[in-house]
Amino acid sequence: MSLHKFALALALAAVLGAVFASSAFAGTSVTDPAAWVKTEGGVKKTITEENIKCGLTEGAPPFILKSKVLGSSVEITATGFNCKGWKIWNHSETEAGGQGQFEFTGVTVDKPAGCKTPSTLKTNALVGHLTMDKTVTTKQYLKFTAQVGETIANLKLEGCAAAGNYPIKGCLFFEATDPTDVHTVRQEFASNETTHAMSTTKLGAEPATLTGEFWVELESGLSWGSEEP
Repeated sequence: MSLHKFALALALAAVLGAVFASSAFAGTSVTDPAAWVKTEGGVKKTITEENIKCGLTEGAPPFILKSKVLGSSVEITATGFNCKGWKIWNHSETEAGGQGQFEFTGVTVDKPAGCKTPSTLKTNALVGHLTMDKTVTTKQYLKFTAQVGETIANLKLEGCAAAGNYPIKGCLFFEATDPTDVHTVRQEFASNETTHAMSTTKLGAEPATLTGEFWVELESGLSWGSEEP
């Protein structure tokens, strides 16, 4: 191959690489702000602050955390889920979110074989931020991180070669199952393949994924949702 043709081939490879990279992350740019809004007396009102409750979506599979420790596959299942002290808020026209803790119950270890863990896993204090996909504004996401530091929760494994305490770090994304501008009493959010590509979750030093779906309601029982501010 001539030097000229080789240079053209390299240039084409670079262009194709950029195209495939942009395609792989299409739909994961979620920097656009969104706002929590409730319907009260037939009128839409921006939420200043509201207490919420949540739980595992009826009929949905349990939450599953997958990762590795010491070279072995890890799979943790939780059959229950609830909120602890959660509030959602709009701090400004460009910042909506919430804060509190999550509690996973019915927790068991599927892998590694022989490992056990306490049946309840409670996260550290978390903060959630509401964002929308700036290319598809009907899609909304919640991003959860630790309020202090990087550790979302700590997983304890017992009774096996992989026994130890392992921090769950990074961020978690959940996608709303309802589009923006749709008000319902119960909003639902899911962690799936799309959100896995957006999350930076790790168990110890190993990449991790959390799959599951949960519902959220205002304690007031009002219909609510998210909208462009």
